[in-house]
Amino acid sequence: MSLEPTPGTPNPFEPAPVVQAPAPAARNTNALIALIAGIVAVVTLIFNWIPVDVIAYISCLSPIAAIIAIITGSLGLSFAKKNNGIDRSKALIGLILGIVFLVIYVLLIGLALVLALSGMA
Repeated sequence: MSLEPTPGTPNPFEPAPVVQAPAPAARNTNALIALIAGIVAVVTLIFNWIPVDVIAYISCLSPIAAIIAIITGSLGLSFAKKNNGIDRSKALIGLILGIVFLVIYVLLIGLALVLALSGMA
């Protein structure tokens, strides 16, 4: 009786082969921040229509969130361009939400100024 394994069977005394873990995938953090900031801009702009004093103070975050969405969306798009389009859609949606709601906010402020100066408000 020999301790040698038969040909074709693995030797239980040899160490198992080392398997390399795959490299971690690149993350586009700016795209995620742009998407979240764009959603915050939308939600805080909606809060602007609720006539409660505490919530009205939250609505001033809308232009800040929109500007953050525009900046990080642009950075996220450039990162996606360099890295095979990783999270390009998140960056694009955040950028679009930021631009649209910054324009809406500016138009609302302009409308409020026009109404206030004409004496209708």
